[in-house]
Amino acid sequence: MMICLFGLLMVACGSEEALEPTSPPVSSGSQDVIDNQARWNAAAIDDYDFIYQRICFCPPPFTTPVLIEVRNGAVRSVAYQDSETHLDAPDTTTYPTIPALFDVLTEADERNAVKITVSFSTELGFPEDVYIDYAANIADEEMAFTVTEFVRK
Repeated sequence: MMICLFGLLMVACGSEEALEPTSPPVSSGSQDVIDNQARWNAAAIDDYDFIYQRICFCPPPFTTPVLIEVRNGAVRSVAYQDSETHLDAPDTTTYPTIPALFDVLTEADERNAVKITVSFSTELGFPEDVYIDYAANIADEEMAFTVTEFVRK
């Protein structure tokens, strides 16, 4: 039973090999994180939409892909991608802006996470695929997220 559950989780969450990032993975705290955050900041994009999916040992709705609309640098709306149902007063820590995703990387680095892997958009520098393992000897505390279908408005 446990092996089946593990297998289902691996299929549902994917694996690092299945990811096709637009830039090579790097560890947070590296010059690549700093450079990509500078690239994002230099683009000065305040209005954009993207699909965000958090991947963790969490129940839905936390892992359900959502369309996040950002206007003037703040989350304006969040809707489940599969149903287009809008969330009332979405929590911005659960549904972040791109700058908040850089904050997640910084926090993980400050907390001395044992593994932080990031792939960035080559054009705008935002994190596209992130995996964070906070402690090697603890199961199910890892988290990951993806950013796809980014559209500048």
